[in-house]
Amino acid sequence: MEDLIVSDTYTRDHLKQLEDRLSDYIEKNIHSIDMAIPAFLAHVRSTVNQSAPRLSEPEYNLFMDGIACHIFRRSPHANDAAYNEELGRALGEVKRGGGRGALDLVSGLHRIMQGNYERALSLLKKYQVHDPLIGSARAYCSIRIDQKNPKVQSPGEPDPRPSEMILNAREQLMEMAHNRPRLLIHPVLTMEERSLLLGIFWEVYEQARIWFPHESWFISIALSIAEMEGDRRRHDEIVRDAIRDFPEDIRFLRVAFQDALANGSIETAALILKTMIRVMPDEGEPMYYGLRIALVTKKAHMYFRFRKLAIIRGLPAHLLHLLDYAFEAISGNEREAIAKRKLFLEYYPRLDYLMESLAYLEADTFSNDPVRQSRGSRALTSVVDRFAMTVLQIGET
Repeated sequence: MEDLIVSDTYTRDHLKQLEDRLSDYIEKNIHSIDMAIPAFLAHVRSTVNQSAPRLSEPEYNLFMDGIACHIFRRSPHANDAAYNEELGRALGEVKRGGGRGALDLVSGLHRIMQGNYERALSLLKKYQVHDPLIGSARAYCSIRIDQKNPKVQSPGEPDPRPSEMILNAREQLMEMAHNRPRLLIHPVLTMEERSLLLGIFWEVYEQARIWFPHESWFISIALSIAEMEGDRRRHDEIVRDAIRDFPEDIRFLRVAFQDALANGSIETAALILKTMIRVMPDEGEPMYYGLRIALVTKKAHMYFRFRKLAIIRGLPAHLLHLLDYAFEAISGNEREAIAKRKLFLEYYPRLDYLMESLAYLEADTFSNDPVRQSRGSRALTSVVDRFAMTVLQIGET
């Protein structure tokens, strides 16, 4: 196995090459590796230390997790609990700080695929409140155990009371809703394992909405997952449900507003804006959205009406000046836009990088070609919108 060592100079490319070579070695020699797991992982540790001596502890541990998980997936003994424990002990010996790491996650998902939900519950326990996908998988396991072993009353009638496993599933979901963990996709997962987790999540999500119709976190995390997957159909369904069940939740109103603008539904965006103003009467955020509609429609009277309200609500001066420039540019007023750009640079020299980016788009924005003009206006609006969202800290609450 000495030929696995790569250059002494560490780069991420070298590490990826080492990972690929080790994976190939595991594929071809899994039976001999299974007979000497501690020795093989010790050799991998030595190889990594020589190839990447400055590798940080988290990167090193993640690499070793990945190798151990690859061994597990390829081993014909993956269903053997004793083998799992042996591999976990050997992994703990070579990791900095010890521990089984992601091996429990991968072996837990393997148990789900095998229908061994009891063992999967145990293996996935340490992730239960820190990861919405894995927490949902644990709830799924409890639900499936209940389905396999339904409660009955004498003389054999179904018991209408929730079983202990159903109560466990509900408790798991409520604990996640209380802790509100961020969406994570563990890097060691294969596409098959990731697809399994996502499929389980959507099944559990439907049940969670029935059990806890007034808990908005489930919708929030479902939206994040739909956006991550690029699933537009599901995204739209979730937004419709969110607006129906939580009509004054600003988080969902924001998403619905942006969707309406993206789809060119100005009337819908205007209706959502009215709700936002009612929900946040003293805040500047709805005023910005009014200015966004004015940028899209190029209506000067609307722009200046919301601009006055934005000043009253305390929107920063530099953001208003930037929006003034954007409105003139998108309206095709080249001379006025350039004048406002120069004035902006004079007032806010530290933001020159921003205005330089926008100036680069002016060739398209002021083009006589309708296609170029539309493309430039969209790009300019997008840059301004991202900057405004950062300045106003929109979406951070």
